[in-house]
Amino acid sequence: MAATARGSGTAAGVLVSYLESIGVEVIFGIAGVHNLAIFDALRTSSIRTIVTRHEQSAAYGADGYARVTGKLGVCIVTTGPGVANTAAAIGEARASRSPVLEIATQIDSRALAGKSGRGSLHESPDQLALMGAVTVSASRARTASEIVPAIARAVRAAFSGRRGPVFVEIPYDLLEQQLPKAATSPRLPLPRKAPDDATITKAVSLLSRARRPVIWAGGGVIASGGSDALVQVAEALD
Repeated sequence: MAATARGSGTAAGVLVSYLESIGVEVIFGIAGVHNLAIFDALRTSSIRTIVTRHEQSAAYGADGYARVTGKLGVCIVTTGPGVANTAAAIGEARASRSPVLEIATQIDSRALAGKSGRGSLHESPDQLALMGAVTVSASRARTASEIVPAIARAVRAAFSGRRGPVFVEIPYDLLEQQLPKAATSPRLPLPRKAPDDATITKAVSLLSRARRPVIWAGGGVIASGGSDALVQVAEALD
């Protein structure tokens, strides 16, 4: 499904449309002076917005949603202190291999490049390095047209391998820039590895001979949609 910009044709609107197109149903976050364009676009979106009282709660909410549903958890916060407040929660998501997308703003792109003086509100030039330490992928959109591709790459990374949280920052001035109203968005591939027949056969052989089998199941069951199959195994083993 191609994402289309909302009525204004802003980059923020295209971003929200892309999130809709990949099936995002809920986002957690706090509006701040730098990310107001995103929250404005969310007002007319099908995505449910849950506003929390603290950025750490937004990240924990996205983590909890991802763990329970196996889907992408999304949180949106503002620049600098807002991002820093999420670090512990995102670190926990990484330790637990939870697919969480954190979208944050950054100071004006010209100030970030050192072209218009420093001392910007919530200036935090190293927040990318901060979040790189607690995520599996941390990146920055450098132009308005890079926003959706950057989000798409991050989401693929969140679901790759053993999965984990990802971070994308967007200089706030890019969000108000105009983009084509019919801008296309990359599709979201969520590849799942097929079961290895030899391993399954070995497991069946071991379990069929076990006197007191124990099931130790984790988030991989939810991620693979294997809950019903796990119930059947438990019942077969009595």
